[in-house]
Amino acid sequence: MIKYIKALSLSILFLTFLACDKYESYLIHAKSYEVVGEHMMNLDGNSRKAKMWFITSDANTYDEFAQTAILAAIELHKEYRKYDLIQVILVPDKEMVAKSPYYASAFYAVDKKGAKDVSGADQITLVSFTWLVRSAEKPLDEQELEIAKLWFNHQADFRSEIPFSSLSYNAEKLVSFIADSLKLDETEVILPQIILKDYKELDFIK
Repeated sequence: MIKYIKALSLSILFLTFLACDKYESYLIHAKSYEVVGEHMMNLDGNSRKAKMWFITSDANTYDEFAQTAILAAIELHKEYRKYDLIQVILVPDKEMVAKSPYYASAFYAVDKKGAKDVSGADQITLVSFTWLVRSAEKPLDEQELEIAKLWFNHQADFRSEIPFSSLSYNAEKLVSFIADSLKLDETEVILPQIILKDYKELDFIK
């Protein structure tokens, strides 16, 4: 009986590797990447384990952003098999870990239970997927990237003096600082936004 269980476990493991290899054969637009951050995901309950990784890459298009994040999720799953749910976020720069905007997000629910028990996730519509991937259509330009980096890295230098303010920082002073740093007019200093689209270009994530 023990031998049977071991054989069955090895068979399941082998099939999992085959599945991952099948996925990777589709990822012709995936680029190399670097892991620049990680943290555990908050779950309601103890039935699942989940973790989030942040990566950077020279990916530059809609397909490249999405497929690079997918590849990272697959490879991280191979390395860390104890997690039922993995999320990979492709950020524009290593200085923007856990910040917005970002280029792509790939959820990989190995147990096919989607975002079940993930704090803040819709527990009605997001509990049955294996893959949930969203991607930007284009990268930030050089000026937008520099504005975003300065915006997030220097908020603490300009703390809000207004009690109960919705912002923890003084936006006016921060904008003035960024404008001076980049030699821009203050009207040009706008925190860039990225709209992510659902990515369903590959058969195995539709």
